[in-house]
Amino acid sequence: MMGTTIDTELILKKHVGLIHCENRLTLLQRKICNILLFNALEDINKQDVFEIGLKQLCVFIGYTSNDIGLIKKALKTLISTILEWNLLEKEKAGADQEQNAGLKEKQIVWSASALLAGVTIDNGVVRYSYSPQIKTILSSLDIYGRINLFIQSKFKSSYSLVLYEN
Repeated sequence: MMGTTIDTELILKKHVGLIHCENRLTLLQRKICNILLFNALEDINKQDVFEIGLKQLCVFIGYTSNDIGLIKKALKTLISTILEWNLLEKEKAGADQEQNAGLKEKQIVWSASALLAGVTIDNGVVRYSYSPQIKTILSSLDIYGRINLFIQSKFKSSYSLVLYEN
């Protein structure tokens, strides 16, 4: 769990598919997305709902305003943001392929999911969840980028953060 000050060595391991995906997230939305992922990543396959203090979230994204309405709006956008991805499944031998000298074919699997499945803010605590489909991608860290969350909190432009992530 994270504290209320930013450790300069906090590193998020983010699947490259999420880094390279096309989206129109604002700087605030992208920062929130990264902090929520960092907060959940350790237990992503063990639980369905994750928690972070609202003040803690604000500190980690470098948000100093008291306008929580902007945070709520950003979270709503993350719920309505749909990600699509195609992955190659492991090689599977089909019935006709077994007859053709044991050749194997890779299957492309298409998936889509909202970035966040749901969010609740209650008594200063943000509770959020991911769909099973997105949890599979989030927890798959075969190929990932490393994002320093202290550095992320300093960005003032969405384009700069995207370039840094890449």
